[in-house]
Amino acid sequence: NANSDCDVTFVPREDAWGEAALHILKLIAQELPSHGFKSIIQIFQASTPIIKAIDPGGIEVDLCIGNYLGIYNSRLVSAYCQLDRRVGEVCRLVKQWAKSEELSSSSDGHLNSYAFTLLSLYYLMSTSPPVVPNLQDLASGSGHDSVKVVDWKWGQRITWDCKFWEDLELVPKSTNTDSIEKLLKGFFRYYTEEFDWSTRAVCVRLAMTNKAGIVPKFSLASPATKDGWYIEDPFDLRHNLGAKCVQEGRQRILKLMEETLRRLEDGGLPAFHSHRSSKKTKFMLKCRVHVEKVTLEDFKSTITTSTKDSFELHFPLAGRAKEVADAFLI
Repeated sequence: NANSDCDVTFVPREDAWGEAALHILKLIAQELPSHGFKSIIQIFQASTPIIKAIDPGGIEVDLCIGNYLGIYNSRLVSAYCQLDRRVGEVCRLVKQWAKSEELSSSSDGHLNSYAFTLLSLYYLMSTSPPVVPNLQDLASGSGHDSVKVVDWKWGQRITWDCKFWEDLELVPKSTNTDSIEKLLKGFFRYYTEEFDWSTRAVCVRLAMTNKAGIVPKFSLASPATKDGWYIEDPFDLRHNLGAKCVQEGRQRILKLMEETLRRLEDGGLPAFHSHRSSKKTKFMLKCRVHVEKVTLEDFKSTITTSTKDSFELHFPLAGRAKEVADAFLI
């Protein structure tokens, strides 16, 4: 439905990185309108260049080239969802909540959608008893062969081990019988009252691997600070999905988590759904402008010819900004 999103990666016959991947993306972008796609945005300056578009059914689609790690990330999440139906339900509710509160974007200092999925998975391994086991840890101690995946995201060839336990029928069912409502309350309570963001990492890969159930963030591959959040990608160990979450974003996420926990405690799931459905999204356009080549008047003129709606414009000042800076339209 229109509240869903979809991540798609095109896997060419031969590895395509850098300019070769951009060329393929440009060709795809040219073809999308003829297949009913709209609102097509090309984001090529990202670490993983993507095309964002909306398909004929209203689903938001992100498309990239050769994201093999993304395929294994999706397979891992799918495996957890197959183990227990509550995993998919909690992940879905948390992601929809984040989207309705305008928290689901790392580009504006919050967290992306996948980070909220990892938060959900890590919490569901931290309940007592756990809702799901650690599938990566199960595979590491079982003699499973490594699953080597090559990635170039960090500007060099790096091979990551993407193995996890896939014989799901052999995994015992959880003895945890908590309802979706109780688990959702627990999620918001866990990250606002129990989890120490200053010392710990959200690390699905190492969850439940020690008696204390704690993963110190300063022991992991990516640089960490006391104030910054650390949310490790399960396979790309250099990737901290919390690295772009700024102080204001962290404070806002925790504040809204606290408010949502109180709402759940007072009115349960009906109050949670009612509040989320009543939220009105403030649509925002962000684009990068070269302040020495694009003036404020030129920018305003271009925007006003495209829309008759009123808006608030934030434009970088020449002299104070770098050559290329962000302009915002709210």
